[in-house]
Amino acid sequence: MHSHEALQGAMREDGDGAQATSTAALEVASLTIMEAILRKRPDVDEMPSDKAVGTASAVLLKAIAMEVKPTGIGAVIEGGVGLAWGTETHFADVEVYNDGGMLFSSRKRGEKPQFDRVADGDGEALVKCLRQVKELVYG
Repeated sequence: MHSHEALQGAMREDGDGAQATSTAALEVASLTIMEAILRKRPDVDEMPSDKAVGTASAVLLKAIAMEVKPTGIGAVIEGGVGLAWGTETHFADVEVYNDGGMLFSSRKRGEKPQFDRVADGDGEALVKCLRQVKELVYG
Protein backbone atom coordinates (compact mmCIF):
# COMPACT_ATOMS: atom_id res chain seq x y z
CA MET A 1 0.00 0.00 0.00
CA HIS A 2 1.37 3.45 -0.93
CA SER A 3 1.77 5.97 1.88
CA HIS A 4 -0.95 8.25 0.52
CA GLU A 5 -3.36 5.28 0.47
CA ALA A 6 -2.53 4.45 4.09
CA LEU A 7 -2.95 8.11 4.98
CA GLN A 8 -6.35 8.21 3.27
CA GLY A 9 -7.50 5.16 5.21
CA ALA A 10 -6.39 6.61 8.52
CA MET A 11 -8.05 9.94 7.73
CA ARG A 12 -11.35 8.24 6.85
CA GLU A 13 -11.43 6.67 10.30
CA ASP A 14 -11.53 10.03 12.08
CA GLY A 15 -14.74 11.16 10.35
CA ASP A 16 -13.48 14.61 9.30
CA GLY A 17 -14.15 15.11 5.59
CA ALA A 18 -13.89 11.46 4.56
CA GLN A 19 -15.76 12.13 1.32
CA ALA A 20 -12.82 14.17 0.02
CA THR A 21 -10.45 11.23 -0.41
CA SER A 22 -11.78 9.71 -3.65
CA THR A 23 -9.34 8.68 -6.36
CA ALA A 24 -10.58 11.39 -8.73
CA ALA A 25 -10.13 14.04 -6.04
CA LEU A 26 -6.58 12.81 -5.39
CA GLU A 27 -5.76 13.05 -9.09
CA VAL A 28 -7.06 16.62 -9.27
CA ALA A 29 -5.14 17.54 -6.11
CA SER A 30 -1.95 16.00 -7.54
CA LEU A 31 -2.31 18.02 -10.73
CA THR A 32 -2.99 21.18 -8.72
CA ILE A 33 0.15 20.63 -6.65
CA MET A 34 2.38 19.95 -9.64
CA GLU A 35 0.98 22.95 -11.53
CA ALA A 36 1.68 25.22 -8.55
CA ILE A 37 5.23 23.89 -8.25
CA LEU A 38 6.08 24.02 -11.96
CA ARG A 39 4.64 27.53 -12.32
CA LYS A 40 7.20 28.75 -9.77
CA ARG A 41 10.13 27.00 -11.55
CA PRO A 42 11.75 25.98 -8.28
CA ASP A 43 15.50 25.88 -7.74
CA VAL A 44 15.56 22.69 -5.70
CA ASP A 45 18.01 19.83 -5.18
CA GLU A 46 15.38 17.31 -6.22
CA MET A 47 11.89 17.64 -7.72
CA PRO A 48 9.03 16.11 -5.69
CA SER A 49 8.64 12.35 -6.11
CA ASP A 50 5.36 10.67 -7.01
CA LYS A 51 5.19 9.51 -3.39
CA ALA A 52 5.57 13.07 -2.06
CA VAL A 53 2.98 14.45 -4.50
CA GLY A 54 0.53 11.64 -3.67
CA THR A 55 0.90 12.13 0.07
CA ALA A 56 0.74 15.93 -0.24
CA SER A 57 -2.43 15.52 -2.33
CA ALA A 58 -4.06 13.52 0.46
CA VAL A 59 -2.95 16.19 2.95
CA LEU A 60 -4.34 18.95 0.70
CA LEU A 61 -7.71 17.22 0.41
CA LYS A 62 -7.85 16.65 4.15
CA ALA A 63 -7.01 20.30 4.82
CA ILE A 64 -9.71 21.50 2.44
CA ALA A 65 -12.26 19.11 3.99
CA MET A 66 -11.39 20.57 7.40
CA GLU A 67 -11.75 24.12 6.01
CA VAL A 68 -8.03 24.80 6.36
CA LYS A 69 -7.18 25.79 2.77
CA PRO A 70 -3.45 26.46 2.29
CA THR A 71 -2.29 29.92 1.26
CA GLY A 72 0.71 28.48 -0.58
CA ILE A 73 2.01 25.31 -2.24
CA GLY A 74 5.58 24.77 -3.38
CA ALA A 75 8.56 22.49 -3.67
CA VAL A 76 10.70 21.70 -0.64
CA ILE A 77 14.37 22.42 -1.35
CA GLU A 78 15.47 18.98 -0.04
CA GLY A 79 12.94 17.23 -2.29
CA GLY A 80 9.22 17.12 -1.63
CA VAL A 81 6.12 19.30 -1.39
CA GLY A 82 5.29 22.05 1.08
CA LEU A 83 1.82 23.29 2.00
CA ALA A 84 1.70 26.58 3.91
CA TRP A 85 -0.82 28.68 5.82
CA GLY A 86 -0.17 32.23 6.85
CA THR A 87 -1.64 35.43 8.16
CA GLU A 88 0.02 38.68 9.21
CA THR A 89 0.60 37.22 12.68
CA HIS A 90 0.91 33.42 12.29
CA PHE A 91 2.49 30.87 9.98
CA ALA A 92 2.29 27.07 9.68
CA ASP A 93 3.41 24.53 7.12
CA VAL A 94 3.60 20.83 6.38
CA GLU A 95 6.56 19.57 4.40
CA VAL A 96 6.06 16.20 2.72
CA TYR A 97 9.43 14.73 1.78
CA ASN A 98 10.23 12.40 -1.11
CA ASP A 99 10.72 9.49 1.30
CA GLY A 100 7.17 9.96 2.65
CA GLY A 101 8.12 11.63 5.92
CA MET A 102 6.32 14.80 7.00
CA LEU A 103 7.34 17.70 9.20
CA PHE A 104 4.80 20.17 10.59
CA SER A 105 5.87 23.56 11.88
CA SER A 106 3.95 26.47 13.34
CA ARG A 107 4.84 29.81 14.85
CA LYS A 108 3.75 33.29 15.65
CA ARG A 109 5.66 35.55 13.27
CA GLY A 110 8.90 36.73 14.86
CA GLU A 111 9.11 33.71 17.19
CA LYS A 112 10.90 30.39 16.89
CA PRO A 113 8.82 27.66 15.24
CA GLN A 114 7.51 24.54 16.94
CA PHE A 115 8.20 21.33 14.98
CA ASP A 116 6.26 18.07 14.99
CA ARG A 117 7.30 15.07 12.89
CA VAL A 118 4.37 13.17 11.35
CA ALA A 119 5.09 9.50 10.64
CA ASP A 120 4.49 8.22 7.12
CA GLY A 121 0.80 7.30 6.87
CA ASP A 122 -0.16 8.60 10.35
CA GLY A 123 -3.51 10.21 9.56
CA GLU A 124 -4.35 10.78 13.22
CA ALA A 125 -1.21 12.87 13.80
CA LEU A 126 -1.86 14.80 10.60
CA VAL A 127 -5.44 15.62 11.64
CA LYS A 128 -4.07 16.86 14.98
CA CYS A 129 -1.60 19.13 13.14
CA LEU A 130 -4.30 20.47 10.80
CA ARG A 131 -6.51 21.24 13.80
CA GLN A 132 -3.58 23.20 15.28
CA VAL A 133 -3.28 25.10 11.98
CA LYS A 134 -6.97 25.92 12.03
CA GLU A 135 -6.78 27.17 15.61
CA LEU A 136 -3.51 29.05 15.19
CA VAL A 137 -4.06 30.65 11.79
CA TYR A 138 -7.83 31.01 11.68
CA GLY A 139 -8.56 31.42 15.39
